[in-house]
Amino acid sequence: MKRLGYILFALLLQYAPVQAQEQEDTAYQHMRKEYLNYYNNPHEEKKFYEYSEKMKAYYLDHNNLDSYYKVKINEALYDTEHGYTYRAIKKANNILDEMKKDGIKQYDVVYTVLGTIFDTRGSFRMSEKYYMSALASANPDDKGTLISIYSRLADLKSTRQPK
Repeated sequence: MKRLGYILFALLLQYAPVQAQEQEDTAYQHMRKEYLNYYNNPHEEKKFYEYSEKMKAYYLDHNNLDSYYKVKINEALYDTEHGYTYRAIKKANNILDEMKKDGIKQYDVVYTVLGTIFDTRGSFRMSEKYYMSALASANPDDKGTLISIYSRLADLKSTRQPK
């Protein structure tokens, strides 16, 4: 299950838009490197959240809401990977509320994360519900996202479906 979290995290970062200004900003590069380092180190939770706050502030300062929300989503994934699934669920639901308030409509990412959280908890039906919600809210032209969601749903149904 830990491997699934790393895959999700890598996918989310892959789609995080990095503006030319950010690529040239060595302070940003250092901060991002430390953030990734602490994400992968379960013994540095306090440092991870410290750098997560810095990343969110940076993205808000640069009016980059997509990346801001991806960092918030990564916090929920981090919590899931470290056994804090209830906290992760609360965060994911708060992210959905905040995204709706800000007019960000990429709910499929949060629904996929909620599916993953409930899968981690062993809740097949809730996991399936959120993966289906992710499919319903995904852009039908975004084949990569659709494949990712269908893959998770297929894995869930093939390995964990109640008999």
